[in-house]
Amino acid sequence: MGFDAQDKKISKILKTDYQYIIPRYQRKYVWTEKNWKDLYEDIMFIYLAIDENDSINHFFGSFVFQEDEDNKKLKIIDGQQRTITIFIMLACLANVFKKMENEGNHKGLKQYLFSRYDNGNEYLILNCDEIILGDILNNSIEYTDEILENKISSIKPNNENEKNILDCVKFFLFKFDNIIYEKENALQKAEKLRDIILGLNVVEIIVNNEEEGYSVFESLNARGIDLEDHELLKNYIFRYYIPQREVDKAKADWNNLLQTLTFKQTSEIVKFLEVYSTHKYTKPSKKGLSTYQIIKENSDKKNVKILVDDLLLKAQYYRFINIPNEYEDDEIKEILSFFISRRHQQFRPLFLSLFSKHKENVLTKRELINTLKFLQNFFFIFTVICQNRPNKTEKIVYNFSKRIENEYSKDLIQEMKNKFLELFPNFDTFQNYFINIGYSKKNKNFYSNNQKREIRYILTKIEDHLQSDELRVNNFSIEHIKPDSVSEDICAKIGNLLPLKEKINNQANILSLPQKIEIYKKSDLRMVNNFIERYENKKEWTNDLIESRGKYLAKIAYNEIWKLK
Repeated sequence: MGFDAQDKKISKILKTDYQYIIPRYQRKYVWTEKNWKDLYEDIMFIYLAIDENDSINHFFGSFVFQEDEDNKKLKIIDGQQRTITIFIMLACLANVFKKMENEGNHKGLKQYLFSRYDNGNEYLILNCDEIILGDILNNSIEYTDEILENKISSIKPNNENEKNILDCVKFFLFKFDNIIYEKENALQKAEKLRDIILGLNVVEIIVNNEEEGYSVFESLNARGIDLEDHELLKNYIFRYYIPQREVDKAKADWNNLLQTLTFKQTSEIVKFLEVYSTHKYTKPSKKGLSTYQIIKENSDKKNVKILVDDLLLKAQYYRFINIPNEYEDDEIKEILSFFISRRHQQFRPLFLSLFSKHKENVLTKRELINTLKFLQNFFFIFTVICQNRPNKTEKIVYNFSKRIENEYSKDLIQEMKNKFLELFPNFDTFQNYFINIGYSKKNKNFYSNNQKREIRYILTKIEDHLQSDELRVNNFSIEHIKPDSVSEDICAKIGNLLPLKEKINNQANILSLPQKIEIYKKSDLRMVNNFIERYENKKEWTNDLIESRGKYLAKIAYNEIWKLK
């Protein structure tokens, strides 16, 4: 395969003796306002960068052409959408010079769009099936004001593609007209825009035949391994960082971001950007916009530094969420560790927004802790005890993450809590689940690390609640009052469990209830003392007593320890 590829400016491609042909089998003009807006914003970005004496090189993509037999025509194999759009932009800019009565610049731009046959007749350098294009470009170049408006109004597009072309002309006429209405330095501004458009960088590839052209086209557009969202975001930041002479700072900031988001030699950049997008804008989805698209569409190219600073700040919060021990406050450490141990990630966008407001000093530390505790208690009752699926709360999380970040008020926190409370189980539902949770070393229905963890958590919280001196209790073993059993599920349930120091627990073993109570009296744990006070006069520990005690503990848990209402 032989072909010629060269780096060129748009001006060098258009100012030739060639006529560019878009074959009939090529895709029609499908660009819409989103595409025009992206291109216009890129051009205005360069425009502002030049104002700051910065140099910006904008790559406008690759163009693949095939030489026709007479060597005076080039078929456009790849790049037809961009070619048509450039022609329209230059015609609309020529219209600006026409309104200014600046004949020199008007003719200067026209030469990039039209050429002449040997007989002197003028022809459009771009030849395509869209007949409407020639009429629109001619009118845009030669007429102004009401005459142009009437000419454009009289053009009736025959299909969606022609409508896109007409809408594109209207879009850029409106944008460029604003230059004139600003009055001051209008000519210099128009000339500057012209130079930017004609100075866009492209790669021109000329092939010998159609087969070569499509081989090159497939190579250029082959998916291969797609760039991941964080790689696209990095390129976006480096591309639009102003001034460009400080792009090394952007690179250093990006490296700091990656370092902050690396835990145990594993990068969390992908997950972080998903959480970041969700807490500030919207949740990415496979069928909708990607993380990169969401962040890009909601950020200002002219102020990409603001995005970088915000990413660095939120990355630090995300690190705390993942490594709670690095946070300074013990209460917050404990809450975050709770979620880490249960591998719960749904609340992370909310956490980012809450930490953000605390950093801005609009949410006090106590308010932050109270809100985090609310979420912790809700999650424990709703998901862990009552076994509800997390998707029931995701709309609340995503909605209030965004609102707290972008429109914070004290009332908003309470509004969020009220929404969660609408889903909060009533006492009867809670009790039915609570009395049936448990842990056993012998019964496979209750033998798992997760079940053991939750039972230890419950016993610890009840003991902490009963302790008058706020002594934190962690070092204990789980005592089965009625001996643990392979066959009896009730022996594993919460009503049959006590926290005991291991040494005391070993002494209790399989003794009768009165004998066990004498052993239990050696314990200084308040939960054990409470048990003795309630059951010391009982001669036998029955299944009915186990269920009754389970319900008693459920009341303490629901009404006092995990109380939300």
